[in-house]
Amino acid sequence: MLEEDLDRSNNYHPIVTLNFLKGNAVTDTLNDTEGTHELNENVLIINFENKNKTLKVNFNDFKDSDLEFSTYSAIIGNSDLHIEELGQMKKFFKLAGELTKDLPVEFIEK
Repeated sequence: MLEEDLDRSNNYHPIVTLNFLKGNAVTDTLNDTEGTHELNENVLIINFENKNKTLKVNFNDFKDSDLEFSTYSAIIGNSDLHIEELGQMKKFFKLAGELTKDLPVEFIEK
């Protein structure tokens, strides 16, 4: 992507749609999975966990976005995926594949 294209919202594709709920709850609407989030200084940590799978993603340098169409920006940090049951793999495998470390991301409110 060229630098001049970074200011256009149609040049971004969604990785996941998150709903931030009361307290520290969060849901991933793509996989209908509930989890938690926490903000430690400038790192947003998203955790999805149930008895068969866990996914933890750190978004580093989490801050207000400089782009008009976006609310927050961050850099994808470490992500950790554990799946105990192969049948559960499909749901998170696609999402985990999109989580390229050091990739800049924008959080766009709908």
